[in-house]
Amino acid sequence: MRDAGGFSSFEQPEVTLLDTTSAQERLIFEQSFYAIFSAVKTNRLIHDLWLWDHDACRLRTRIPYHEQRILVVRDGRGGVDTAMAINFSETQLQGSWFGFSRPKEPGATCEILTYFSRGIMDGVTMRCFLISSARYGEREGCRWADATCTQRLLPIYLRMGSRLVASRTINGELRHQIRMDIASVSCKPSSLKLNLGA
Repeated sequence: MRDAGGFSSFEQPEVTLLDTTSAQERLIFEQSFYAIFSAVKTNRLIHDLWLWDHDACRLRTRIPYHEQRILVVRDGRGGVDTAMAINFSETQLQGSWFGFSRPKEPGATCEILTYFSRGIMDGVTMRCFLISSARYGEREGCRWADATCTQRLLPIYLRMGSRLVASRTINGELRHQIRMDIASVSCKPSSLKLNLGA
């Protein structure tokens, strides 16, 4: 049994890597990305931060796809329900658009470019998705995960184990730079399988 566009009641969703070399896969991701953030009215800075194609209802970050890895959970129709885009570039930092720079601490760093869910997964599964994403970052040799967030989301990320690094006000909007110790998240139990294929 399957909800419209949702998961089968008999299947456990799993985290997989999006094939960013596939034009069709990029289309599916960018349309889901757009559907979530085009509805956001209070976060004006993202309209300059990311690259919007309103005619095609597509959205992407400024970081090239060959520098990214995108973890996804699919819905029952093969669309993207939940995604986290991670930047592994050593030279390009999305947070630099807000005037942030990487904290100088020992250990490799990745950057979370975007994280969204269309709401099919419940809270427990969402938490497991974050743990699986942390395990992927750890697998790739990273100790830290950096990100930026709004004031509204800051308390949530702090409860998840992030720490506040810096804050800036840009065009009247407050932005925070946060850093997470990946090992402190990846060690937690998760029922969500990280399936990276062969």
